[in-house]
Amino acid sequence: MDVRAVVWEGVGKPMQTTDLTLAAPGPKEVLVRLGASGVCHTDLSIIEGKFPVPSPIVLGHEGAGTVEAIGREVTRCVVGDRVVLSLIPQCGACFWCGKGQPELCAPGAQSSMGAVLADGTPRFSRGGETVFQFSGLGTFAEAVVICEDAVVPFTGDTPFEVAALLGCAVMTGVGAARNTADIAPGDTVLVIGCGGVGLNVVQGARLAEAARIIAVDLAQAKLDLASRFGATDQLLAGDGAFEQIIEMTGGLGVDVAFDVVGAVPSGQLALQAVRRGGQVCLIGMSSVETVLPVATTIDLLIHEKRIFGSNYGSSDVRRDVPKLLAQHASGDLLLNELVSERVTLDDIDAAFETMRAGQLARSVIVF
Repeated sequence: MDVRAVVWEGVGKPMQTTDLTLAAPGPKEVLVRLGASGVCHTDLSIIEGKFPVPSPIVLGHEGAGTVEAIGREVTRCVVGDRVVLSLIPQCGACFWCGKGQPELCAPGAQSSMGAVLADGTPRFSRGGETVFQFSGLGTFAEAVVICEDAVVPFTGDTPFEVAALLGCAVMTGVGAARNTADIAPGDTVLVIGCGGVGLNVVQGARLAEAARIIAVDLAQAKLDLASRFGATDQLLAGDGAFEQIIEMTGGLGVDVAFDVVGAVPSGQLALQAVRRGGQVCLIGMSSVETVLPVATTIDLLIHEKRIFGSNYGSSDVRRDVPKLLAQHASGDLLLNELVSERVTLDDIDAAFETMRAGQLARSVIVF
């Protein structure tokens, strides 16, 4: 079948909206008609050359839609199911899934990092030419064929434009605060970067009953959003931010610091601002060459600061999607407020320019 999609040809080349051929699903694959796709900063990082992927490729990894067809061996869903797409397929059977770390799923990582499905090939093509699927998904398209391990059925009437955000921003941000880090009730938490993921770290910290949540960003508009999601303090990034954080915390520093930016200055601020015995959680996607200098003897040994990364919020998607939807239904988790604008595939360039301007939480493509 033919589908409309946005194809990226590589660094320095424009994206093109075009028709692609989408192959039928294999035995353990699913055809999903997209209802919505979020536009994530990770996609922008790829366009800017910070993270290598094969090309040509359909980007996008944050989606939700309806199952239209399934392979003969599929057991995780049926035709007609409404599903959230997982940017890391989770098989449930490999070593890491067995260890309770499905975000590190071995076949899922191979598919996700290779921009292919389980057999090592994508399902998009153009005139006989292979077109890859970012994260094994490629949600900047009207429909996708993906591994069944990447679909999570959900019930209820949550709009696709909201449910799509569970696939990345919400899962990553809330998960980092609730699954990866150890936030205790009454803690002081620092969140550096308040885009789509950072806002969800903020509300994850709120759900963990942090007493104080300090939001840091370059844009006042994002700080105002962070306050709606649970931040108790706003701080514009720049010179003097560290000193202000130390003053706010009575000279001690914060209990847990999250770097959602993924740059050396933001990582250094997180490390400097966390107290002795505190935690630094790195979430933001940086260039693969980025190295964060750490004073191992002082910071790690003497001060016992703990530094760790969070991949996909250390989430089990089949456990966490229903949990997050239940928290949304109860009013504890804000989701509708994440959708800043609704766009079409033809608006994708403008959506990325809006992201560069740093004023919105999430642009969502609605099909």
